Amino acid sequence: VTDPSVIAEVLSPSTEVYDRGQKLRRYRECPSLQAVLLISQDQPIVEVYRRQSADIWTIQTYTLDDTIVFDAIGVTLPVAEIYLDITFPPEPEEMEETPESQP
Repeated sequence: VTDPSVIAEVLSPSTEVYDRGQKLRRYRECPSLQAVLLISQDQPIVEVYRRQSADIWTIQTYTLDDTIVFDAIGVTLPVAEIYLDITFPPEPEEMEETPESQP
């Protein structure tokens, strides 16, 4: 692909710093690119960087109940579809103590 409109990058623990830094900067230099998705492996979160002008980008974070709309390419993507059939462990604050677990 020589002139992408959208790039999706799945973040891994070993390459996340590089993907968010140097790699993202290189992607943003591509004149045809309109959006970059950074998809978390560890939790259902997608960050979308969108080009507003040649040198201005915005970022928006989406979670499991959200839908990402790409007007420029006519695509609507529910975040839940990205994570279909994936189960995440509960967040520590979601694990409530029950009366049985208290001393």
